[in-house]
Amino acid sequence: MKRVRKSTEPPTLTRFRVARPNATWAEMRGDAHFGGMAAYDAVRDVACYDQGSICAYCETELDHANPLRIRVEHFHSKGGSQVSTTNWTLLWPNMLAVCLGGGNTAMGAPFFAPPLPENLSCDAHKAHLEHIGKLNIPCAGEVLNPLDVPAYPSLFKYVHSLGALEPDPLGCAATVIAGNACASTAELVKNTIEVFNLNCPRLCDERQRISRAIEGNKKAARDEGLSPGAGLARIAQRKFTRRFPPFFTTIRACLGRAGEEYLQGVQYDG
Repeated sequence: MKRVRKSTEPPTLTRFRVARPNATWAEMRGDAHFGGMAAYDAVRDVACYDQGSICAYCETELDHANPLRIRVEHFHSKGGSQVSTTNWTLLWPNMLAVCLGGGNTAMGAPFFAPPLPENLSCDAHKAHLEHIGKLNIPCAGEVLNPLDVPAYPSLFKYVHSLGALEPDPLGCAATVIAGNACASTAELVKNTIEVFNLNCPRLCDERQRISRAIEGNKKAARDEGLSPGAGLARIAQRKFTRRFPPFFTTIRACLGRAGEEYLQGVQYDG
């Protein structure tokens, strides 16, 4: 999970919220009188752009050409509005673009793999935990909000042998997250990985595919006679040519210091 920086709220959403402040999500998506349908399209498109067309949680690629394969997630679940004076459903900072969470059986890996719910991830797994009563609504403070993830240092480390993400001890020790209800930042990151099931088998398999490719790139650089530093710098430049490549956090971790130096050089800030 990487930092998400949101741009200005789409004007269509602002207009709809002013006209229908207590509307539900379904009412907005089906609304033809106050611009609700246009607001939904704008929310999805702008959120996708802000995130570089990768899922806010697992960082798989979002198919921007196929809106049916992109979901708008409410970090503070829509159900929370029923017990609150705030209608979280229509608040722009509460909206993120996410994948289908492994639930679309028409797609292959890394987007779907049996069995379910073991291979659900992201908001789909979060909703599953809410449904069976294992996650509070709202869950703010129990898991990381992508808007609160710092650009530096990284809070996640990559375990090559497992393809898994774990809390980075140094990054977590150096970071204080406002509103954290856990005993430490490391515990908050651990909970985040578990709630969004970011180490489900299909995601770990994809991370290992990416890390093996990077190891191949390193070997190719050595075979060309490049020093380790020069080779890693070249790989970083190529991998980050796209603003936010899929599995950004995995690539960043695999590149280590070279990745951090490159991101600082291009003034990465989420």
